[in-house]
Amino acid sequence: HGAQRYFEQHQHVPVLAICLYLAGVYFGPRWMASRRPVRLVAISRVWNASLALFSICGVAACVPTLVGHLWHRGFHHSVCADCYELAGT
Repeated sequence: HGAQRYFEQHQHVPVLAICLYLAGVYFGPRWMASRRPVRLVAISRVWNASLALFSICGVAACVPTLVGHLWHRGFHHSVCADCYELAGT
């Protein structure tokens, strides 16, 4: 609940992050147009492998819980229950 309270009190943080992201998307290609291409093949492969491993771990952690909730409490509970209630079980 701490993160939820933090972002309720500091709503400017996600707004600032979104603005910085959009500025990077807009100005990034213009800034890089006059620069030499950066070779990121090895870093991209490591990033993709890490992301795939993280996703596999996420599925391994979440799917058994989801299946258990679907099986024992039904679809409505798995979609509509309070997330803090679901996290505690």
